[in-house]
Amino acid sequence: MQINDKIYELMETQALPEQNGTGYVLQHKKSGAKIICISNDDENKVFTAAFRTPPQNSRGMAHIVEHTTLNGSEKYPLRDPFSELMKGSLNTYLNAITYSDKTIYPVASCNHKDFQNLMDVYLDAVFHPLLLHKKAVFLQEGWHYVLDEAADGLSVSGIVYNEMKGATSSPEEVLAQKINASLYPNTPYCFESGGDPEEIPKLSYEEYVDFYRRYYHPSNCTLYLYGDMDMAERLDYIDRAYLCQYEKKHICSALPLQPAPKNPVSAVDSYPISENSSAENKTYYAYSVSLTDQHDSLTYLAMQVLDYALVTSTGAVVKQALADKKLGESCSSMLDYALRQPEYVIQCNHAQANQKQEFEETVRGTLQHAVSAGLNHEVLKAGIHRLEYVCREANFGYQPKGLTYALQVFERTMYHEEDAFALLKTQDALAELRRRVDTGWFENLIKTLLLQNPHRAVNTLVPEKGLQEKRDAQLAERLSDKLHHMSRAQKDDILADMQALKDYQQTPDTPEALQSIPVLSRGDITEAIKPAKNEVTQVHEVRMVFHSLPTHGIGYLDLAFDLSTLPEEQLPYVGLLSDLLGRVNTKSYSYTQLAAEIDSRSGGIAGTVAVYDGSASNGRVRPMFVEHCRMMPEEIPFVYAMLQELLFHSDFCDQKRMKELLLQIKSDLQQIFSMHAHLLAAGEAGKSVSIAANLRSKLVGLDYCRFIQGLLQNFHPDELAEKLEQTADAVFTSSNLILSYTGEPDTLQAMQNGLENFLCQIPAGQEGSPLSAKLPAKERIGYRMPSTVQYVAVCGDLGKEAVQYRGLWDILTHFLYNEYFWQKIRVQGSAYDSAASVVSGRFFSAVSFRDPHLKRTLQVFRQIPAFVRDFQPTERQMIQYILGTISKLDHPVSASMEGQRCFSYYLCGETEEERQRRRSQTLHASAEDMRALVPCLEQMLQCANYCVIGSDSALTANEALFDRTEMLFPEL
Repeated sequence: MQINDKIYELMETQALPEQNGTGYVLQHKKSGAKIICISNDDENKVFTAAFRTPPQNSRGMAHIVEHTTLNGSEKYPLRDPFSELMKGSLNTYLNAITYSDKTIYPVASCNHKDFQNLMDVYLDAVFHPLLLHKKAVFLQEGWHYVLDEAADGLSVSGIVYNEMKGATSSPEEVLAQKINASLYPNTPYCFESGGDPEEIPKLSYEEYVDFYRRYYHPSNCTLYLYGDMDMAERLDYIDRAYLCQYEKKHICSALPLQPAPKNPVSAVDSYPISENSSAENKTYYAYSVSLTDQHDSLTYLAMQVLDYALVTSTGAVVKQALADKKLGESCSSMLDYALRQPEYVIQCNHAQANQKQEFEETVRGTLQHAVSAGLNHEVLKAGIHRLEYVCREANFGYQPKGLTYALQVFERTMYHEEDAFALLKTQDALAELRRRVDTGWFENLIKTLLLQNPHRAVNTLVPEKGLQEKRDAQLAERLSDKLHHMSRAQKDDILADMQALKDYQQTPDTPEALQSIPVLSRGDITEAIKPAKNEVTQVHEVRMVFHSLPTHGIGYLDLAFDLSTLPEEQLPYVGLLSDLLGRVNTKSYSYTQLAAEIDSRSGGIAGTVAVYDGSASNGRVRPMFVEHCRMMPEEIPFVYAMLQELLFHSDFCDQKRMKELLLQIKSDLQQIFSMHAHLLAAGEAGKSVSIAANLRSKLVGLDYCRFIQGLLQNFHPDELAEKLEQTADAVFTSSNLILSYTGEPDTLQAMQNGLENFLCQIPAGQEGSPLSAKLPAKERIGYRMPSTVQYVAVCGDLGKEAVQYRGLWDILTHFLYNEYFWQKIRVQGSAYDSAASVVSGRFFSAVSFRDPHLKRTLQVFRQIPAFVRDFQPTERQMIQYILGTISKLDHPVSASMEGQRCFSYYLCGETEEERQRRRSQTLHASAEDMRALVPCLEQMLQCANYCVIGSDSALTANEALFDRTEMLFPEL
């Protein structure tokens, strides 16, 4: 890369073979900005601007600035350029994220022109935002008073305010903040950077503006470029358009080190539960240590291996010790390197009160035993092998790997000047860790970092009945008192702010402002679909679908067992099988030996359940149990042997182990559902509408969770073991089996060599009758949970004829989210987020997330047809909706994910012709086409179902809207 040394100083250059590129660290001489580049051949290009933003209190300045920075800039003077980019670019990632000590603004795209556009909008947003001159932006995104003089009432609203009300309702999020406050009481980490709802209304507009001015300067900024681009051209542009306008200056944003306390910290805090709930088994304990300043790759990877051995692996020693002593229903951990002083946390969830001492003694006693007796070296090797797969694949789901690398770079460069790419260099470090397994080095790491380290804390989080009601009452009293003592002038100021906010929200952007956002054309999009890599063959009378894709020598084998012939009441047992296999003993292995063997000699074997919705042509719904395997060619015979153990020789008769696992499953499900309550609400609303949604609930959803609770309430281990064995016998047969293999052609033969022999050992099974699933009666349910916000979902059937409009439904849901919901639910309603989708071209779903409203949001959903009927976009706007829709369809994924996507086309019966018709329909859609969907929407909403998960007060106030309301997680 040619660097202009008059403008930039080259600080560091490194070859990065694991990222197939070269890394550069530069400093812009005039402004002081740091620029990090990773130049390689990845078409998914990434740009990120990062600022150190340590908070001085818990008023949420960093978080609110993050939200408002993207609400218009000098070059792009719209109300919401972020929304415009969401609706009309080919981005593969678009976001802004507030951390405990930094704020980052990442974008990504595979299209070069689009990437340049995204970069420029983000650069102008962070350096020239309108937030400095528009108080309404602060009122909308942060917080504002709402004065109702007719009702003599004063309340607080705002998007960040409501987002954090939802976040601080979660005990897991509350505990995470309390841990930071205990470990780092004299640093910015003791504050809630996202904002504490009780503190956010203390933030003034002037303090917020001052926070931006203090930290958003190039001298406090790190810019990051990654991928296949002309780096020299991009660097020249960044200088010309932005950095040359600034002079270097000193900015005090460095994070101080917290000295270790003389004695370990012990803290007790509380979180709210309902008055009607039991406090039993709802206490959380956390043992946490600060890793001081360990930002080297060896310790970074070693701690992940230790975490595997101590907590996350099946039979991990600390997790097992806590289970043996019946301390909590589940054990979890967290390794956080995104801090000046990284931390490691071992957490006990859903425990009894007054077990703190026993928890701490058990954790420390187990760690001490690991030091004195030594860790199981096979488990350590398994952890290293597993981590090697993760690093080699670089599979980070839908997050571009260039962004994941950026986060790892920031974990180093935000606190250290040298070796910016240290955490990206894994292979040599993993080889060194493997050499140290037998030397006692890992045991010494436990001794020095986890045991003898004085910088540690034990946090207890206890449930408190009525705490939320008490907080609500205190807030109401404070607001009432404030209103009572408010002068007429102060009331007029609030009314003026409310009017200014309303005017801001309801005043459309000018055509000139809209034109400022660059938009690609329809011609910039390829009309032809990317053909699915599906080659169907037959092996020993079993169908196999081969997906020929570049996988760096790794093979991905899926055994998909069709559940369509199972009785519906047996499906929850299949869900339980997927959670148990690999975590119980087998004929030849204990569960700890089994896990270590699998993880040390393969890339992993894991079972899941899924429901594949039928395509437009066949309409078939297929519930499946899928055993996912990943391996190198030399590991294939071992994988076949392990599949035999898992599928046909698992032992469900260990009563103690089964009880432990049921408790873990219940605890994990409740935590997942609490964090993703909007998805749970959508699933519950859809149960009476879609057979697929009904089956998902039984396999992985709320019905499954209630099933697990029922097993625990009436625990009959012999009966359960027999039922699981019967279910396994019915599911794992060759008549139910379809194989999927993703890999390179030269690994296919290695996979097939032992396949026929393996298949010969699978029972043939019997042909059964197709599943005759029936929809339950429609029931509008409200689920109560400790929360101050709601999750509102509506679901309906658009009808069989709707499937011919799949390309139009794709645009419609994108349009609804970015136009209608964004304005009505987020901007005007102050909810954190919302979404819409149409599954299989037929089943419509809409949800809101961390929403202060309930009835209002349902009304917004009911008015969807009227909004679409008035849909009058310009051609430019129509192109935007099409671009945004296509960007989702063309989102790049890893080879393994692409193989699974191709396999899903096969299982759903989705033909190339259907996929091409859907894409062409999207590309050539018109406004008239969209308005023609109104009758389908009207018919759907007439018989749609809805579900709300939310606060007790909101559900009580709207009880007439529901057929019934109940606790989301009833007591056992």
